[in-house]
Order: sequence, then structure tokens, then C-alpha cells
Amino acid sequence: EAGSNIGAGMTGGTLYLLDETGFIPARLNSSYVREAELSGEDISVVNALIQQHRDYTASPLAVRILEEWEGKGKFLKKIIPLHGE
Repeated sequence: EAGSNIGAGMTGGTLYLLDETGFIPARLNSSYVREAELSGEDISVVNALIQQHRDYTASPLAVRILEEWEGKGKFLKKIIPLHGE
């Protein structure tokens, strides 16, 4: 889980989160970031990153996410900075 104040000070990049419990809206620092729509390319990027993480670390969480990938898409969130877009 992510703590409070998600995205505070974020001025660039993209943050992808798996939000299975719906915590993002209450913890997002809307002074710096906003939630954005995920594209098909975003979903492919996230899948590839999780596969790399699994391959390098043997993370049980990464394994579980990939095994349940079809059902996880609805829980993926994309967070981008408000400034510097």
C-alpha cells in the first residue's frame, strides 16, 4: 500500500499503482498530481515492468499479479504531475 500524500512534489514521470482497495482518491496530493486514463500502451508497459521485476527478484507479489493479470486491469491507476505535462 501507499502512504498518504501520494505524488507530493512530483514534477515529472508517471506513477502506476495497483489500487485493489480504492485507497488512491483519499491519499492523492491533488496539488501536484492527478489520475489519468490508462492507454493500452500503459497497460503493456506495466505488464512488462512487473515481468522484469518478477524475473530479477522472484517477487511472490509480482508472480501473483501476473497470474491474475486479466482481473487486475481495472485496479491499475496512472498518476501524472499537474505541471510539466
